[in-house]
Amino acid sequence: MKTLNKNKLIVVVGVVALVVGLLVGKSFGGGVNVEVKQSHKKEVKEDIKYWTCSMHPQIKADKKGLCPICGMELIPVYNSSETKNSGDWELTLSETAIKLMSVETVKVKRGDAYHTLSVFGTISASEEKESVLTSWFGGRIDKLYFEVTGEFLRKGSKIADIYSPEIYKAKKELIEAFASLKKSDKSLNKYTRLRFKAAKKKLKLLGLRDSQIDAVLKRNEPKQHVSVYAEKSGYILKKTATEGIYVKKGAPLYKLATLDKLWVFFDVYESDLIWVKKGETVDFTTDSYPGKVFKGKITFIDPVVNPKTRSVRVRADIDNSEGLLKPDMFVRGTVYSRISAIGLADSGSSEKPLLIPLSAPLITGKRAVVYVEKKKGDFEGREVILGPKTDKGYVVLKGLKEGEKVVVKGNFLIDSELQIRAKRSMMYQGGEAPSTHNHGGMEMEKKAKKSTQLKVSNEFKKSAEFLVEDYLKIQKALSKDNLESAKKIARDALKNIKGIRMEALEAKPHMRWMKIQNAVKSNLEGIGNSKTLSEARSFFKNLSEEIEKASKEFKLNSKTVYKYFCPMAFDNKGAYWLQDKEGTENPYFGSKMFKCGSEVEKLKPIPGGESK
Repeated sequence: MKTLNKNKLIVVVGVVALVVGLLVGKSFGGGVNVEVKQSHKKEVKEDIKYWTCSMHPQIKADKKGLCPICGMELIPVYNSSETKNSGDWELTLSETAIKLMSVETVKVKRGDAYHTLSVFGTISASEEKESVLTSWFGGRIDKLYFEVTGEFLRKGSKIADIYSPEIYKAKKELIEAFASLKKSDKSLNKYTRLRFKAAKKKLKLLGLRDSQIDAVLKRNEPKQHVSVYAEKSGYILKKTATEGIYVKKGAPLYKLATLDKLWVFFDVYESDLIWVKKGETVDFTTDSYPGKVFKGKITFIDPVVNPKTRSVRVRADIDNSEGLLKPDMFVRGTVYSRISAIGLADSGSSEKPLLIPLSAPLITGKRAVVYVEKKKGDFEGREVILGPKTDKGYVVLKGLKEGEKVVVKGNFLIDSELQIRAKRSMMYQGGEAPSTHNHGGMEMEKKAKKSTQLKVSNEFKKSAEFLVEDYLKIQKALSKDNLESAKKIARDALKNIKGIRMEALEAKPHMRWMKIQNAVKSNLEGIGNSKTLSEARSFFKNLSEEIEKASKEFKLNSKTVYKYFCPMAFDNKGAYWLQDKEGTENPYFGSKMFKCGSEVEKLKPIPGGESK
């Protein structure tokens, strides 16, 4: 019994010791972990160089916060991420980073390249292959043997029977001369022979064939009708004569054309004339023969520009020996122009153009940026001047040398990394951080363009001022991503347009207002029928332009409105809008980037009505 109690005591002491040990171990272990974590956190915090915006790298802040332009959270840039030896527009990547970013490069080289220009045209019969069959004498057409346009007429075919008193008389003279020749004695033989020859030649000059003249002599009696035969072959383009009518000498009977050679006419805009020259090849296709390519050659360029279409008519000759093509067919063509080293249609220069693939440049507005691999892992950004786009890529006019390596894949990721590090990039050209940012080489216009103010009556102003008010309500709704509210306001505004007193305007402002009102109605309808915010915002962009015109020219804003600009809207093309108070309320991004944009102009109300 004593022994059993002793064993129980040992077990209890052991358990207590184990629990105490675990608790102590946990306490000490936890303390060490906290120290390590705190130490690491402090180390990371000390490594932060500054805070920036991933979309606006020109922003540099000492502490974490929101971007003053777009309202996005700022991200840290670490000292360890900066390469000591890299320049303002340079980036050094490890071999692992290059693989992860799938960076690929190609050498810049010279080569043959062609610019392609797409054109649309119509086939026409070649005037060089056209001919007209005429009557060699006057008379009445009693019979036409070809009645259908498009029918093929062969040379020598009988085309008409004509009653001609002139021919009848000439035939009679021939018969009499022939009879005299037979009866005349030797002393008069020479005279009668000359008379016979003259009568025969007269009929020949009137268009009769030898066989017809021989038939007259054989029959020894003149017929009232004479047959007319085709002198040429061709398809009948037009029948110009009718049975029963009287025609004069030289009157046209049929218009013919051979279609083994055709013309193709197409219009080229004056801005594209640089790519069109005589002798250049044009490939044509037509819906009638899918996949078949017909080749032509440019033979004529109209010296005059059509003032209505601002285009020039160009003609190409095309072979149609197979007879597949028909006049008035529509065709699609491609003009191929060889490119010279200076980016123009080749003028005989022996130097070939410098070429880079289409994926190499990052193009933003007027700027084009490429990334050059100076050595393994070292990349440098460079602005280049590009020539025309060709079948082999872009022509480079300035900024690169033959043999240099340019990035063709992964270049956007390299540019993004530079943006995050607040270095020069496609979007950011460097220098001091501007108060408003520049995307795609697009600069905001800070000075408002002067608008012509028109003579407007108070009656008209009061009836139309609601447009600006409703527009401002739509702007607020879109800035809050409220599509249904924007649609309802747009529909209501559309109904109220009928009440605008246009009759209170004079002739000139009346015509101007009609143009603005039609555009406003079109865009309000678009917003009212939009199914997505993106669609509504697209119409709102156009509406903003028209409302601004209305405010400036017709003095419709009854209170001060503010013009704002967001350079990132619509794929960095940028867009303006008006709002009724200061402080960005972006209608193009809504809650995503509510504060993206900046004020560019203040539109104050213009008092009075009858003023110019």
